[in-house]
Amino acid sequence: MVRKLMKYDFLSYLRSLIPMDIVLLAIAVITRLIQLTEDDSTSYRILLWSSVTALVIACVVASVMTVVLCAARFHRNLFAAEGYLSLTLPVTHGQHVLAKTLSSVLVSAVTSISILVALVIASLGDVLTEVVRAGAYLIRFGSQRFGGGRFALWGVEGLLLAITAAAAVYLMLYFCLTVGQTAKKNRILAAVGVLFGLYLLTQILGTVGIVISVTNPEIPERILEWLEDMRYDSVTFVLSSMIVIEVILGTVYGLLIRTIMRKKLNVE
Repeated sequence: MVRKLMKYDFLSYLRSLIPMDIVLLAIAVITRLIQLTEDDSTSYRILLWSSVTALVIACVVASVMTVVLCAARFHRNLFAAEGYLSLTLPVTHGQHVLAKTLSSVLVSAVTSISILVALVIASLGDVLTEVVRAGAYLIRFGSQRFGGGRFALWGVEGLLLAITAAAAVYLMLYFCLTVGQTAKKNRILAAVGVLFGLYLLTQILGTVGIVISVTNPEIPERILEWLEDMRYDSVTFVLSSMIVIEVILGTVYGLLIRTIMRKKLNVE
């Protein structure tokens, strides 16, 4: 059932993202066409920098809009009018949240690929060529310096970290929207308030960590010495620890969302 939910969510995202991707790719093509008319005139430089600026803005907008659309889909499909239908399906609250999270991570990957393709088009493959060269050099250097197996493990851990971090971010947004839907009025404003509160909490925790490190310098020194003793294994440890932290955060958010939906669901 989760697969069917993901299918409908993904199709809903695509209906909104495809026009945006078309605009992004069109700007990339225009940028490349302008480069084909290269000369030393002022008009050429103005056109080129205008198209490059438009391309950068389009890439940023595509990234932000993807997150906004995923958050809007979660709220509209579960807490707005669509919720009356969605919540009557033979699906648990946890499955709804899981499907929304997986489809959001997937559509974010699609947006990232679209941005990469746009950059490749705008540079006529120069960006892709440099990325491939850099990747090949990095793989060759890493395999020779650290060993092929260890370097491959780091690559897998890096990919898992990116996936779990993206999932945790979306679950955090879903948690804010879930708390916001308990408000009688101004639900979105309440969700933004919760998000701001989480931001303040992370800043406070970060400040506390800095204060502890400054007042107790032996703690970071011991950690650095321990990591230095572990040498290359410390990279694996750090990446694994970050993955575990993201999984724990995502799990906590998911459990809180499910609990609130069970006990205090307020569909518009």
